[in-house]
Amino acid sequence: MIGEIISYYRRKGKITQETLSKGICSISYLSKIENNQIEATETILDLLCRRLNISLNHVIEENTIIENTFKEWHTNLLSREMERADEKRSKLKGVNPEYKNLEYYKRFSLYNFAHYLFEKKLNLAKQELDQLIQYSNLFSSEQSYEYHQFVGLYYYYLNDFQLSLDYLKKSEKIGEQYNIIRPELYYHIALTMTRMYQIFHSISYAKKALVIFDQDSNYLRSTDCKILLGINSIRLKNFQDAESYLTSALKVAKTYGSQHLEAIILHNMGYLQSILQNHEKALSFFHESISLRVTDENKTRLVNTIYFLSKEYNTVGDLNSALHWCQEGLGISQKLNLCLYKIKFTTLYFTILSQNDSEEFGNYLENEAIPYLIEVSDYYHLNKYAEMLSKMYARKFIYKKANFFMELAYDSLKKMTGVVIDL
Repeated sequence: MIGEIISYYRRKGKITQETLSKGICSISYLSKIENNQIEATETILDLLCRRLNISLNHVIEENTIIENTFKEWHTNLLSREMERADEKRSKLKGVNPEYKNLEYYKRFSLYNFAHYLFEKKLNLAKQELDQLIQYSNLFSSEQSYEYHQFVGLYYYYLNDFQLSLDYLKKSEKIGEQYNIIRPELYYHIALTMTRMYQIFHSISYAKKALVIFDQDSNYLRSTDCKILLGINSIRLKNFQDAESYLTSALKVAKTYGSQHLEAIILHNMGYLQSILQNHEKALSFFHESISLRVTDENKTRLVNTIYFLSKEYNTVGDLNSALHWCQEGLGISQKLNLCLYKIKFTTLYFTILSQNDSEEFGNYLENEAIPYLIEVSDYYHLNKYAEMLSKMYARKFIYKKANFFMELAYDSLKKMTGVVIDL
């Protein structure tokens, strides 16, 4: 940014490059300084500043303030300190327009894209991404690393997990090439692989991230990793490990007063107790999680816990409570157009009413649920619901359709990697 500051004061004083550079350096050399194509010596910078009647220290100070603000904004974003990140963004928006060059616009657009992502403002993130793409071929190696990471996270939020993983792995490849190692990327890869049921790979990346977060004393982010490890341990039926990870994570969440993390952990502890057939404990954990999630802006998490609470009530035979929570979750899913949860709650609704062999339910799976799952490449749920439909048709002796949907279930299973156990 030093070049822009010198250029600003030169043009402000209506001084030509020829006049400013005379006796100090060539015109072409000054042009390169002003365009940040070269790092001038302190002696040359001092002479240029003297001729402009400004202090080199002042120029360096202004440049340092802008640079440090960018760094602080970046740090605040990665640590999810959004109020502080808002302050840094506002400060950078107020930078003198004359100081803004290509490097400024690249960094601002990249971090602003991430800012909207972490706020879950996906429409604004999409608008920023459309602007950001114009700079993609001009990024430094580090910026390219972060660009692919953030775009991967964007597609994760859109539930396009395969495209998300493609971008995240590209970021990892860039990191390997330029020796960029950051635990946030490993965590995001682990998170995406968890959603894709690539369990063993997810565990490997979560452990990589956990080691680095612990080394950095970033215990809240370590807790994120322990939650993933707990979830995947449940899927592998390593229940003792799962309880250990989740209990450890819960202590940290309570210590730091993070209701968001506490709600996630309580949900998964409820699921663990459900598997262990400790139904009263499971119901208690689910209810406690819901009470903490009522004010959560991300209603997907709330809906997910409601779904498991309804299933648990159905398991213990409390059909009235099961139906109440099922209808509650379905209503929220329809209002927010959460397509996967509309499928889950609709299936659960027919199950609670013992109508999961009805023609209406079969038509719903065949004409609405399965086409959607094919469209979004959700192979795990496609396998689950295609197999469910196949068995329904088999019970009705409609063998042609039964075979068709069993083949679809099998094909989707082949496209998954790792253990596949519902959560």
